Amino acid sequence: MKTIKAFIVDDDVDAIRLAATILSKAGYEVASETDSRQALSRILKEQPDCVLLDIMMPDLDGLQLCGKIRATPRLAKVKVVMVSAKSYKFDREQAFRFGADAYFVKPIKPKSLLEGLERLFSDPTT
Repeated sequence: MKTIKAFIVDDDVDAIRLAATILSKAGYEVASETDSRQALSRILKEQPDCVLLDIMMPDLDGLQLCGKIRATPRLAKVKVVMVSAKSYKFDREQAFRFGADAYFVKPIKPKSLLEGLERLFSDPTT
């Protein structure tokens, strides 16, 4: 099985560190960016299999970045996973309208995140 490349975008360094640790221990290759404005060019360069986005970030929020990823043909196969402290149904629905493939509420539960990503990568319809 090929190593899955994940890219994390969050303005909170501790949140990146936690997610990166979880993913690295599970065998993922991980890169990250704290500046949402720089993220799209880095994602294009890195060509990850999945991108984990925080919703609440300054300048360009996670929903806007998700929309930009979805509007970029070279990134059509990238799985976009929203990771946010926002737990309301409205926020989840909005994330999916912008093109997210999955939504996880912070604080991240390692088992739930890894199982959710495994489902995403094993489901031929996504």
